[in-house]
Amino acid sequence: MFRYARGLAIGKALFMLLQGILPVVILMLIERIINGIISYLNGKQPLWEVAVSVAGMAICLLLETASQFVNTHLYILLQRKMNDAVNPILLNKFMSIDYSYFENRKMFDTIKCMSETPQENMIQLYVNLVDLLAKGISLIGSILIFAQARIWYIPVFFILLIPMLWCDYKVTAVMNGLVEHQSMNQRKMEYLGQLLSDKDTNFELRILQGDSYIVKKWREISKIVLDERIHVTFRGHLYYLISIPLYKIWMILVVFDLIYMIRIGQLSIGVFSVLIMSLGTLLSKSDQLSHGFQMVADKSKLTAYFDTFMNLEDVKEGEKRADISNGQVEIRFENVEFTYPDTQKKVLNNLSFCIKAGQKVALVGENGAGKSTIIKLLCRLYRPDRGKILINGIDLNAYRNEEIGKIFSVMFQDYGTYAGTLRENIAFGNLKYLHDDKKLYEAMQIGLDEKMDLNMKLGKIENDGVDLSGGQWQKVALARTNLSEAAFRILDEPTASMDPIAESKLYESFLKLTKGKGCLIVSHRLPSAKMADMILVLENGKIAEQGTHEELYGQNGIYTFMWNEQSKWYKTEQKAIEKGCCLEKGGI
Repeated sequence: MFRYARGLAIGKALFMLLQGILPVVILMLIERIINGIISYLNGKQPLWEVAVSVAGMAICLLLETASQFVNTHLYILLQRKMNDAVNPILLNKFMSIDYSYFENRKMFDTIKCMSETPQENMIQLYVNLVDLLAKGISLIGSILIFAQARIWYIPVFFILLIPMLWCDYKVTAVMNGLVEHQSMNQRKMEYLGQLLSDKDTNFELRILQGDSYIVKKWREISKIVLDERIHVTFRGHLYYLISIPLYKIWMILVVFDLIYMIRIGQLSIGVFSVLIMSLGTLLSKSDQLSHGFQMVADKSKLTAYFDTFMNLEDVKEGEKRADISNGQVEIRFENVEFTYPDTQKKVLNNLSFCIKAGQKVALVGENGAGKSTIIKLLCRLYRPDRGKILINGIDLNAYRNEEIGKIFSVMFQDYGTYAGTLRENIAFGNLKYLHDDKKLYEAMQIGLDEKMDLNMKLGKIENDGVDLSGGQWQKVALARTNLSEAAFRILDEPTASMDPIAESKLYESFLKLTKGKGCLIVSHRLPSAKMADMILVLENGKIAEQGTHEELYGQNGIYTFMWNEQSKWYKTEQKAIEKGCCLEKGGI
């Protein structure tokens, strides 16, 4: 707060402290006014002195109203200032931290907290701290007024205040513990709710009649969460029962003692009136102070999340720039080993292979063989535990972060679908062509209808937004990859939901458009892999076989077995298609 909005933060604090002091000053002026009026009626004080006190109270009341207005305005300015200052820092940190943190379950709450406007919580924490100080000043000022009657009122009051603050601290600790304990169940409830609110999953669950099962699971988890909350809340309120009765006993004793002092003439009417008025607000202020500690304790958890997030390790920056002026990239894996964090199984085990410049390579293998892991390592989302990945003879880790995007253009199976125009969705592949219609339409040759309006709005946010089919979104993502000027293209099973014929046609057109550039295709379907210059067969984290389709098929190994198994499926599918055509011609 003081780094990015020092003036506003100080101004906010001063006006909040003024709001804490003014009620005490007003009480003191009320006492003077009452005593002054009595003295005036008894002929002991001139009327103008009473008028001065009334004027002072009027000024204080106006200041109180004005300070509320200024405080609100300062809060809005603080929000704007902190948003402008903190958002870029957080976004840059998100872009620079190691990718593995996003897949680390232990970091889930930290990442989520930092993605949900933490700067607003920072302001709230600061405001709560200042408000706590203001309430403390107001409370001390109010209780000091009681010293005019009996000095022993003050120590007794603070003795009773301590257990109240301690109880609120215990309540906060209990509730914070509950939040942490229930975080997993909360995530499960959010996930189940998303299943029912998402268009695609809602449709599937209705057809499969699984929606009632999801609702049942949500209710079961919700009951557990609610039962725990009721139990903990009841336990928390038991702490309040320790101090509140004691405080009210103190109030009753003070009232009887004040009445006694009035009766024997040891207390003025003005002081008596102010003290009686203060009794009503003293408990409220004590409770507000106590809850202020609770709110500060609750919000202060943010500082732990923020510190943890800002201290996360950044991706190590290399110094080399990629020399890809000739548009050629050679990739070499040398004895690469890799194990995902917090797991034991080696996904890649002493893996070595080479992709020559301009070569089209297909990577095939069973699920879990390590295909997608190779892509993640190439994109430097992870780094090998052992071994080297060389790009044009230079260690991948030696390149600057920004150079990776110049070397590789990637389309993953879980590609992005962005709520924006078709133009923007494609131009994310190379934003310098955002307004170059010719280049954008050239990229769309991958299979999109070139008559589509580039300014058409996609997604569900806009009222006139168009929600494309899965196949159309795939082609938009492929056009985005095609627009990139990176020297090497990577396709990580982006056409998994397409039928085999459509997939083969799309790959064929894509390979033509990437003529002269290297390309790595990950696919389960071997007819598509057949178009590659070389096929790498991955098994248990190693290259088990490599060669062209003809070379591999003649070896009667893993590739041959996979090809024959898939061929049976394709033949069955082809017969079904032919049978359907015959039935259609027969008029049925």
